[in-house]
Amino acid sequence: MELFHEYYSSQCQFAFDLLAMAKRKPCFSDQELRDILAENHAPDLYLDIRKQFLDSGFLVKGETGKYTLGDAFPPVRVPLPTLERAYLKYLCDTPEAALFLEQETRDSIKVACGQAGGELFSQIQRPPTPPAPDIDPQTFRTLLEAIARHQMVRYSFRTFGQERLIPAAHIVPFRIEHSVLDGRWWAILYNPEEDRPIKARLERLSGMELDGFHAFTEKQLQEVILRQVEKEPVVLRISPQKNALERTFLTFENALDMSAQRLDDGSVRLRFSLFRFDRKDLVKKLLYLGESVVLEQPPQLRELLREKLEQCLAQDSV
Repeated sequence: MELFHEYYSSQCQFAFDLLAMAKRKPCFSDQELRDILAENHAPDLYLDIRKQFLDSGFLVKGETGKYTLGDAFPPVRVPLPTLERAYLKYLCDTPEAALFLEQETRDSIKVACGQAGGELFSQIQRPPTPPAPDIDPQTFRTLLEAIARHQMVRYSFRTFGQERLIPAAHIVPFRIEHSVLDGRWWAILYNPEEDRPIKARLERLSGMELDGFHAFTEKQLQEVILRQVEKEPVVLRISPQKNALERTFLTFENALDMSAQRLDDGSVRLRFSLFRFDRKDLVKKLLYLGESVVLEQPPQLRELLREKLEQCLAQDSV
């Protein structure tokens, strides 16, 4: 939305801001509404937008002078240049769009984009990936709804190798991650009964249902998840060859607390935090990146990488 012209996008963005904030705060004073709009947009638009929202029923003014959200959603103008409409049309046909939106909604968006040709972007070179994982859109949307509404979920998990379905209940979803490198989607969840975080591939989850509300704040969930972070950061040294830096950033795009430092010889030292349950995955990714990326720290991960390399060499010699 920030790419749109400030005047024309303010009404639409302001509506989304209010919808998001209303989940935490049921009513707003006049000054609070002004502050929300002024944070990202021109404040002199406030009176016009407030009148439009009141007339449409999106905002309701109570006897105390405070405002609450009504049942109606105002018709808002979302001006898009031809190039952006073409790109939006293209996005509606991507596999990822099917996870977020129903087919009817995607078709409506494409119709609203008019004659802009999505084929302008059909030649985009996406990273080579294995076959797209078969993810149930309902599982994906239920997770998003649970995260937004602070609810727990129940589901069945298909184990790797044994292919058994294991039921899970009263699980708190924290966030969803996507890897551009291999196209996989991951769910980061928390099991309160066992007091442990869970990282699961979305294509292995089925029968996802909402399972009641939980009392955890986002800060509490972050603290629980961060307890699983390794004490020492991962330190990589990346040589300036074979697009190693770009490939490394893509590979570890979801890493926490990432920082980079360019060294005198042209190489780059990359630091980031690692979850304990991602150790084996880290080793696999380093093997994929090859000799251009060297693991400098921590020692226990260097040992794990050495063991994996020896195992691979032993298999090759058989």
